[in-house]
Amino acid sequence: MKFSFIVPAYNSAAFLERCLDSIVTQDFDDYEVVVIDDGSTDKTGDIVLRYGQDNARIRLIRIENSGQGAARNVGMAAATGEYFWFVDSDDWLMPGAVYRVSRIIEKTSPDVVLLNYLYAHEDGRLEPNASTPMSLLSRTVEPTSDVNIFAAVSCWNTPPWRLLAKSDILRANTIRFAEGVFYEDHPFAIKLALATKKMFVDAPASYAYVQRPGSTTHSNDKKALDFLTIRKMCLDIFRAYDKLLPFAPITSTYIAPISFYRAHVPDDVKQQFINGLKGDFREDEMIALRSTHNAELLDFAIHANQGLVPAHQTLAPVTRAVSSSRVRRLLTVDGRARASAKLRRITVQKIHDMVKHVRHVAKTNAITQTFTSGACSANRLQSGVGTRLEPLNIDVRLNVQPRPYVLVGDYSLVGGNYVFERGLGRVTIGDKCSIGHGTTFIVTQEDGISVGNNVMISWDVTLIDSNSHTLDPDLRSDDAFNWLLGTVSGRTGSYKDWLLVESAPIVIEDKAWIGFGASIMKGVTIGEGAIVAAKAVVTRDVAPYTIVGGNPARFISFVPRARWSWEDILQAAHGCPDMQYTLKEAYLHNNFEQSLQHYRESEEFRYTALLLGEFVPTPTTMIDVGAGNGVCAVAFALEGFTVAAVEPETGRVGGVAGIEKMITTGEDIDPSVRERIQVYNICGEDFRSDGSTFKAAICRQVTHHFSDPVATLKAIYDALAPGGVILLLREHVVYNEDDYEFFLENHPFHKFYKGEHAYRAEEYVAFLEQAGFKLERILTFKDSPINYEPHKVHVVASLNEEEVAGRPYTFVATKPGNLP
Repeated sequence: MKFSFIVPAYNSAAFLERCLDSIVTQDFDDYEVVVIDDGSTDKTGDIVLRYGQDNARIRLIRIENSGQGAARNVGMAAATGEYFWFVDSDDWLMPGAVYRVSRIIEKTSPDVVLLNYLYAHEDGRLEPNASTPMSLLSRTVEPTSDVNIFAAVSCWNTPPWRLLAKSDILRANTIRFAEGVFYEDHPFAIKLALATKKMFVDAPASYAYVQRPGSTTHSNDKKALDFLTIRKMCLDIFRAYDKLLPFAPITSTYIAPISFYRAHVPDDVKQQFINGLKGDFREDEMIALRSTHNAELLDFAIHANQGLVPAHQTLAPVTRAVSSSRVRRLLTVDGRARASAKLRRITVQKIHDMVKHVRHVAKTNAITQTFTSGACSANRLQSGVGTRLEPLNIDVRLNVQPRPYVLVGDYSLVGGNYVFERGLGRVTIGDKCSIGHGTTFIVTQEDGISVGNNVMISWDVTLIDSNSHTLDPDLRSDDAFNWLLGTVSGRTGSYKDWLLVESAPIVIEDKAWIGFGASIMKGVTIGEGAIVAAKAVVTRDVAPYTIVGGNPARFISFVPRARWSWEDILQAAHGCPDMQYTLKEAYLHNNFEQSLQHYRESEEFRYTALLLGEFVPTPTTMIDVGAGNGVCAVAFALEGFTVAAVEPETGRVGGVAGIEKMITTGEDIDPSVRERIQVYNICGEDFRSDGSTFKAAICRQVTHHFSDPVATLKAIYDALAPGGVILLLREHVVYNEDDYEFFLENHPFHKFYKGEHAYRAEEYVAFLEQAGFKLERILTFKDSPINYEPHKVHVVASLNEEEVAGRPYTFVATKPGNLP
């Protein structure tokens, strides 16, 4: 069971139905409700029994009147849920809160969720709470990692209904409520925060805290004397966790509780309260007080320790501490509404009455800066030499920090709007870029949005790195309301739930061009030199050197280029639907996991391994010359071979960067695979062994690319032990010049990078022999799946080899001598 709602109730008949309705009408059913009737004399128990008849999840426990602390303890002892959720009987849960919080727990697995809340007044007004620092919202924190974090998530700021706690944490640390006294939640909250390693601070309002003039919180009477007992309990807990002095800014508020004294101790018991403190200040407490350098607290403690009330401490009590520190913003809801469908019909009133105050808050908390041509601010924007700034707006909505949010390189022309919804991340723009008017960058995550060099982004382009809202309608139903709460409280966006909103960084690589009015969505990478057509909506990566358009954007063509490299066309081919089969069957797809798995399961790989085994014991030491993306090298390393992967190119699809990715993929299968692969970023003819010798060498589809085949094969010969074997796999073989031209015309990549080549079979034999090798075998196209895969054997049987362009052959040769 996920949640146990623990509801202490004493003479709650007037409002208990509203509380229970707010739970049972939630779109969530993995829960129980434990109501503890604390000796009520009204119909509280009858109401619970009636609800229990219709809902077996609701059960009643009756006890003699013992107070909220004892009632909650009884509830915890009886509850069986994974998390305990405390709800006071006169309060209620916001619609959709339980399902939303359950999703947060699934995603973050916290020990505790710190809930946010609204003040619900009896006349129907809803008042946003602004007690939680915006820097903590939607974050997972360790309370004891910082004294300011601890203060924000514990002590004076956390009644039990804010602390949705894992039951195992409570039981393992014997965390209970004080009994027989008021303010019983202080020791509970402090001990829970000290024991918690992982607390998620929720942003949206999940709880409606009802404000009743007769409630304990609002009463200044002799109940205040109970705080003397609570004070000792709290200080003892801090001592037990060795936090009395390290957390002096917090513990001092219990050592010398001047704010509580002013707010909650009535005049007629002030002296009695001071008498309770008289002589009750320990040496370690006074040390903690002095360490805070708070003269007012120290003065209060010195006088109270003598039983004296300083004259300046006899001021009339101010309003309760929690309300004196917040900006009042009032929303209106039907006061008679119950927590069912009616609660969803929340209407906004009295907004005009707040305009003047909201404007003041906006002015004093200004977070938007506008820059005109040539202007710059070290706090928000950093630009390089020769860069010109067009009208540019930077809007940081939460957690404003004294740092540059937009970084621009040299000689760029930059305008537009830059919105940082959560105060996270940054926008980086490279050299010689143009960002057009009306373009908007919206950043919600740490990695931000990155724009390379020589990039053109036209007018009115939108780049947004998140979905803005969760796609689940039940989770986003209150997003507009929560945005309103943040707006009217002068904390724009602070009630927004970002945890369940998908986000991912956007990357625009060098030389890309984004057309007018295009939209670039979360997680997209626009490849080098790519073009996005006007009004396109880009929802997935755009391959380098391709043109895309439409909604959603799709491949239109390759960009026109005078010169292509092998790596360029490999990357661009990933954007062309017609090229996908070729990339997959050539094991060149940038889905490295798929390519590696496909190759390891292929008949080509199986027969290659068998062929090696005919000449050398396997697994053995091997050179993979012209390793490309490393698929062959990693596949053999996973079989126990020790492999030197030799590759002159550096590319991320068909070069050394690709090999590193392929090795990482192999590590997911066998973490030790990296120990058996060494990568050499050199040409094959430059390879020299370090004194060790290899017993096998593979040149897969690469000999026809060697600038000097004999020199490269001679380098391999020198690195092999006597008796070692070399396999030239799948080498393109042609019969004559016409056949050669036929091959080039039909090769899928040659028309782009002009780098394909082929030789006659006797030429390959000559290369081997000139390098010193002894030819052992030639496997023609139809002799082995090493050559003809992905064709199946029955298809190959019907083929005329002369009609196969550049048909692959395999050549097997050995170095004279005997293996050691």
